[in-house]
Amino acid sequence: MKQQGILLEALNIINESIVECQKCNLHLLEVNDNKRETLGYGKLLPRINTSTEIMIIGLNPSHNRFPGLRHPFGGGHNFKKDKNAKFLEIFKRFNVFDKCYITNIVKCSTADNDVKMETIKACSEHIDREIDYCKPKVVIAAGSQVYNFLLRLNLKNIEKIYHPSYCFSYHGVTLENYTMQIKNILNKYRLLEGKYD
Repeated sequence: MKQQGILLEALNIINESIVECQKCNLHLLEVNDNKRETLGYGKLLPRINTSTEIMIIGLNPSHNRFPGLRHPFGGGHNFKKDKNAKFLEIFKRFNVFDKCYITNIVKCSTADNDVKMETIKACSEHIDREIDYCKPKVVIAAGSQVYNFLLRLNLKNIEKIYHPSYCFSYHGVTLENYTMQIKNILNKYRLLEGKYD
């Protein structure tokens, strides 16, 4: 119980540092105002389930928010059309969603959904702290920009997957192929229990 209390305290420190962060001007945008969380605004905090064996890292939240959004890849109102819900459903299908810690490198939205390297560097202390907190078996980077930045941290357990937006919005990567890509990673790190077709 003492260890659990220490971990909870560490997570609270991470969340507080994200909410209070003013290291760049993005905190001045209305969409990143945590006082307007009912609209889905604010810096998106990480989502932690039961454990942190799998760390899923995206780039940053979209500028287009919706009420109830609290965490990265938070999903939308229409499951069939929502790429994030489809993405997280893959991890639920393999019964590993409870092992996932889900976050973004950059916690704020940008005005045009474009993220500069200087912004990533300004926000990097948060992801450094999160990785140290999670001590994950595998870090799954959603997209090349995330992967290329994380390579600088000399992580030995980092794997790259397509970003859900790439798969489901623009380039027509099939859900079957995307699911297989994720399954192969989970198998590599022995995170799957039982047989999955």
